[in-house]
Amino acid sequence: MNATLKDISDATGLSLPTISQALNKRGRISAETRDVVLKAARKLGYRPNTAARSMQSGRFNNITLLCSLEGWFLPEGLVRGISRSLNYRGLHFSLGEIPVTSSESNFPVMLEELSCDGLLINEMEAIPSGISKTIKNSGIPVVSINSNKKSNCVYPDDYMVGRLAAEHLIRRGHRKIAYCCFQAYPENEHYSVSARQEGFTKALSGAGLTPIIFRQNHAEKLLYTIDDHRVALFRELLDSPSRPTAYFAYSERDALPLVTAALSLGLCIPDDISIIACYDKLLSSCGIPLTTVAVDWTLIGTTAVNMLVGKVNGKIKSMKSISVPVSLIEGGSCLGE
Repeated sequence: MNATLKDISDATGLSLPTISQALNKRGRISAETRDVVLKAARKLGYRPNTAARSMQSGRFNNITLLCSLEGWFLPEGLVRGISRSLNYRGLHFSLGEIPVTSSESNFPVMLEELSCDGLLINEMEAIPSGISKTIKNSGIPVVSINSNKKSNCVYPDDYMVGRLAAEHLIRRGHRKIAYCCFQAYPENEHYSVSARQEGFTKALSGAGLTPIIFRQNHAEKLLYTIDDHRVALFRELLDSPSRPTAYFAYSERDALPLVTAALSLGLCIPDDISIIACYDKLLSSCGIPLTTVAVDWTLIGTTAVNMLVGKVNGKIKSMKSISVPVSLIEGGSCLGE
């Protein structure tokens, strides 16, 4: 059975108001008295009544991360950054799912049951209009991740992802450079696809080179999970004497099939072709560490929490969006021509 405030009072000889003030860090309680109370509470196994505390303070001390059911993308580093930042502040972290359109009618109830002070929304997919309206009307402070709107967002500098990749390959002497990207949902393309392409294209154009764009939109969503389909398309691209000498892959899901296709054709990396990937760390699961433009998802998670806590505590409705810098990590997949 959970210990009560009276149990702590009996064990320490202190009054109930003193126990309450010490546990809640209120009132003029000396450090010595608070230490006595906390030690007794730990020894007795006291657990605070969070429901009662929430009713008194009007706070749940909980932040919820909402993710889409359609485009599930939740990097480990992002979760780590959010979790560590919330733990440091003594806040709880819960995970919720944004339902598909058919479940919109259930979302208002689900939002109430989340019992949170603020929402982090991982916007890898467009949020249905009905759900967006419900969130806005709820009055819960919100910060979006992976959305590049002008306010209340934290996102990687995807323009610089493409630019850094292109500039690195140009410095290596390459002149025929391709941007490779597959999209499962062409009707709902994420902003990062065009942002990375824009950075890539402008870097090449500035160097007097013609960008080569290899984009493939899947007619069926299922194909997004079938790497054989990607490998076949990459084999078609690579199996030509006039193929590009260097490739920038939008993500690891493009880079790894590209490597497989190259090796299946007897091409050597980096002797025959050079490859740059975009990932959160050096991509080395394919036998050769690929030079990578790294997205710091941990920093993105931390930055998003900082922004959201500022909104929760300061009651600020809108804050300027933050673009988090990216960096190039050199592997062994790029040589000069």
